[in-house]
Amino acid sequence: RLLLIIATLFLSVISVHSNTVMASNNATLGLHVGDINTGSAADADQKIAVISEMGVKTVRLIYQNPIHKSVTAYTIKQLNDKGIDVLLTIMPHSSDYSDPSTSYSDYPNGSSAFEQLCGSPGWKWMYKYSTVDQSLYKNRVESLLSAINQEGGKVTAFEIGNEADWACFNGDIPVIETGNPANPYDLSRTDYLSGTVRGYGKTLKTSYQSIKALHPTAKVLTFGAANTYLYDPTKPNISVPNFLLWLTNIDGVNYLTNYSDAVAMHFYPQVTGTVEIANLIGPAFTNVAQYRNKFWVTEFGFGKTLPQFTVNPATVEQSRLISYHNFMDAINNLNQVIVERAYLYSYEPSVWTIMETDTTPLLSAKIFKEYQPI
Repeated sequence: RLLLIIATLFLSVISVHSNTVMASNNATLGLHVGDINTGSAADADQKIAVISEMGVKTVRLIYQNPIHKSVTAYTIKQLNDKGIDVLLTIMPHSSDYSDPSTSYSDYPNGSSAFEQLCGSPGWKWMYKYSTVDQSLYKNRVESLLSAINQEGGKVTAFEIGNEADWACFNGDIPVIETGNPANPYDLSRTDYLSGTVRGYGKTLKTSYQSIKALHPTAKVLTFGAANTYLYDPTKPNISVPNFLLWLTNIDGVNYLTNYSDAVAMHFYPQVTGTVEIANLIGPAFTNVAQYRNKFWVTEFGFGKTLPQFTVNPATVEQSRLISYHNFMDAINNLNQVIVERAYLYSYEPSVWTIMETDTTPLLSAKIFKEYQPI
């Protein structure tokens, strides 16, 4: 029995190879640019020129509001013309609901409590999956796909949703405050799980069928998981392994393998060494690899305010650059899991940004010219 336990642990552990062993993965590095497709064509052109000069080869865009359809299609084509391929994340929108009043969590967006939970009072992401009207959603998605085709653009992969495993991006997950700092949210309710998993599964299926019909070579990814169950389990969340397990059997149909090509993950490590990063993020992969062993990391980053960085303010950007290299080394040397891509967060202004201004990169942005897949 002891030997069996040891063997099981050996198979489940992710470790880093020594330098003399060939890497398990050969991940492509990309950049999350987010809002590049929400302004004017001229704004997009300016940012694309900067991104191209930085050496970026693939970007992650977000699509939500249909008023941005035309500029999104334009942006994708312009990126392609610069030799930059595109991952497009499709978010829910109020137009996907026959009754918009059922589209969004009733948790008070803009409140101080919301800001404490989600990090920003201005987000409008807490859409529900249980009440999506699949016909309306399909119309919005196919209108975008057709616009991209008409523009002559190409999308390499589509990510369906974002961080749907926690309340700030999934309005079905109840947010019940307890007033107890040690356990600030009541996580006992489970009655919402069937509705949100089924709703997400149907949204994934609708997306997959429309994408494969109009962009047959594109891959379809599940939502980028925040993995809150591992890193901050006191917050309202759904365990990602459970979420994916439930997707494998909706009315006897495996929605995960039938309607997606890879699982997306997000990581924001508080450690910066290669081995420490691998040990931290490893369980997020191994816990779900039995359901789908192909991954894209659609967000990762190291904020400017990490204590390891701020101890020496003069070298923050150099330290961040080293951490980016270490992260890529870590995922390239993961055992037993396949990681195809990783997208650095972010071009947009925040503690995570790699930009000093809209047109001037920080030193850490050198990662795009320095990084070479093994």
